[in-house]
Amino acid sequence: MQLQELKILSVIEIKDCFKKLQSYWFSESGHHAWFSSTKEIDLSIKENYLALWISCLRNLKYCCTLEYPDIIQAIITFDQLPLNMFRESHLKYQTSYNALTLSKLCVVKNIHLSASSDEKLFILLPFMHSELYEDQIMSCQLAEEWAIGQRQIEYAYSFKSIIEQFGRFPMRNDLLMRKSTKAELDFLKSQNNKK
Repeated sequence: MQLQELKILSVIEIKDCFKKLQSYWFSESGHHAWFSSTKEIDLSIKENYLALWISCLRNLKYCCTLEYPDIIQAIITFDQLPLNMFRESHLKYQTSYNALTLSKLCVVKNIHLSASSDEKLFILLPFMHSELYEDQIMSCQLAEEWAIGQRQIEYAYSFKSIIEQFGRFPMRNDLLMRKSTKAELDFLKSQNNKK
């Protein structure tokens, strides 16, 4: 499927697609795509939601006006779906900043107060995925404040630790065509040895 062939969705179609995404993402089958996936799941997500991703990119101003629950679906569209749709491509990080912007809006507008625990997790993840140290600090604070769960709090602190040490996520270097330092290569080797 070529990007040029995709139809850009209207605002009404985007809202309809958000409802479809919400039903899928927070269902039992959607949970399988969260932190471990398969090629089949990735392909299905790409077939079903690539047009939504492109359309949200073309309608960034509209996405910034969204309220609960649509704003959470927009965050998932920008932060999570690319990880499935573009697993082996730098495009998986293309809209991380957009997701982070929307997550920050959720915090400023107290949208997280209306969110379920699972939804709060997806508001939090763009902070965890950021390579800016101040976002990592916020990630740890929010994870604790929102009582997101011990496992996620530990992940937040481990991500913050990597940014403290390297100023970026070394595991992204190859896809982003960044040269790794010796310290980063040693770190990556140690991570691979843990698997």
